[in-house]
Amino acid sequence: VRISTPSMTLHSKFKDFGEDFDLTTYINKKGYPDDISVLKAARNDLLGKRKDLEISILEEFIQNEDHFMNVLDNYSKVVKLKKEIKDNLASYKKLIMSLKERETITFVDDRKRDELQQKFTKFEDDMSLFLTEKRYLVDCVEVSVEHNNAERNGMVLLTNDFLFVGIKNVNKYKLLNVFSYDLVQMKMENDYLVVKVDPICLADSW
Repeated sequence: VRISTPSMTLHSKFKDFGEDFDLTTYINKKGYPDDISVLKAARNDLLGKRKDLEISILEEFIQNEDHFMNVLDNYSKVVKLKKEIKDNLASYKKLIMSLKERETITFVDDRKRDELQQKFTKFEDDMSLFLTEKRYLVDCVEVSVEHNNAERNGMVLLTNDFLFVGIKNVNKYKLLNVFSYDLVQMKMENDYLVVKVDPICLADSW
């Protein structure tokens, strides 16, 4: 994108105006005498420069209006997408917390158990080892997984007791990790769901 910039003449003309511009310091630096008429002339000169600067900024904006509007439009889309991701992650966090607080299962919906079995067919690994009468699917999320210093397409399966993480190969997913909610710590960090294995819990489980 090519955006026109002010000429060297304008740059020289407005070089005294910056974020830290102070009128008193500017006048003292110029060494104006204490004559009121001279000070008024200096003030009028500054007001004229400010008006020229405002007109110059307006002209630059008008000349590059399409580019600036595209930038603002793209920025608003990014902000909206980020909010949607944060909202989704927050809902997943609440779901995970509710699963951790649930100690016993009083009823298992056969449809949810069948849905989990269907999702397992998307893996190239033998997932039948994880099929039980009491395990069922809670949610399935397609995500981006950081693996071997690279971003890979992945899938997260949330069940009532385990969290399955798979990365996409050519046709199916490869099982990357399986986490028990009793052995991991999960938290939100910079719009990411961070899963950490607790070594103390892991030692106790053995």
